[in-house]
Amino acid sequence: MKKILTRGLLILCLVGFANAQLLNNLSYDEVLKLATEENDPNAQNELGYRLVQGKGVEKDPLKAKEWFEKAAAQGDTGAEFNLGNMYALGIGAPQDYAKAKEWFEKAAAKNDQVALYNLADIYIEGKGVTKNPAKAKELFEQLAEKGFADAQVRLGNIYFFAEGVSKDLAKALYWYEKAADQGQAVAQYYLGCMYLVGEGVELDLTKAVYWFEKAAEQGQPKAQFNLAKMYEDGEGTEKDLTKALYWYEKVAEQGNADVQYYVGDMYFTGEGTKEDHFKARYWYEKAAAQGQPEALFNLGVFYRNGDGGLKKDSKKAIELLKKGCEAGIQHEICLKFMN
Repeated sequence: MKKILTRGLLILCLVGFANAQLLNNLSYDEVLKLATEENDPNAQNELGYRLVQGKGVEKDPLKAKEWFEKAAAQGDTGAEFNLGNMYALGIGAPQDYAKAKEWFEKAAAKNDQVALYNLADIYIEGKGVTKNPAKAKELFEQLAEKGFADAQVRLGNIYFFAEGVSKDLAKALYWYEKAADQGQAVAQYYLGCMYLVGEGVELDLTKAVYWFEKAAEQGQPKAQFNLAKMYEDGEGTEKDLTKALYWYEKVAEQGNADVQYYVGDMYFTGEGTKEDHFKARYWYEKAAAQGQPEALFNLGVFYRNGDGGLKKDSKKAIELLKKGCEAGIQHEICLKFMN
């Protein structure tokens, strides 16, 4: 279970909706008046934004789309971008990447950088179009040269993972560093991985810890996991089980079932903390709810023994122990369920 993760997160479309900041302080009725009586495209886009987000009004994607279309008909860039998102996500309309591409192209032609990023993503993933890594690279490069951090990461990925180009670790490193220096968490994670295994750089565990910590502090789960592992093993830093538990718990809070189980074990044995069977039970329950085999088994043991604040419950214990065994746990208890 405890493995360093070196293949990173794939960044997909940036799908946040755009609104007119100047209209933020107006009520829904005030914006509606501007949109209807004055045919104001900014107000029409703002109405769509509020309807799709449920901001001060009940969510209504269909009405949102109608307002975006009214604004886009007047050339509103934000509305064009938002329509692209609706088609890309299948919100208010069936998912249709070809239409998403059309709207992103309209917004991108007016220098909307996020629309251009999403357009590049469509090409590299082959969503509704023939996969075209060369075109995607061209678009990501345009954005990367302008300092767009997410595009710099994607360009780094293209060179690191040889997506339509020859693998080039020097260029990957260059673009990851550009994005990481702007605080982009995924780029920081990738740099940590490069220093961890010495790929494209000289192996340097201290620098790996540095970059993982930067990304971990922003909530990047794979960086948090790797940082926890390095504190646990004393690699690139002094061994510190308290810090290891802290970062494992951050990953667990984001729903990783294997890590939830492992955090439960750390509380059960008092590793990096005081022994706490109540917290162990809490994390076993979280992991067991996702079908994590060891957590199912251990929770069964808790019910059998009346541990962690639970009342003894033989029926529940057998149910959970059996589920753990069926999921692959190797234990002498499991032999009873096989006979």
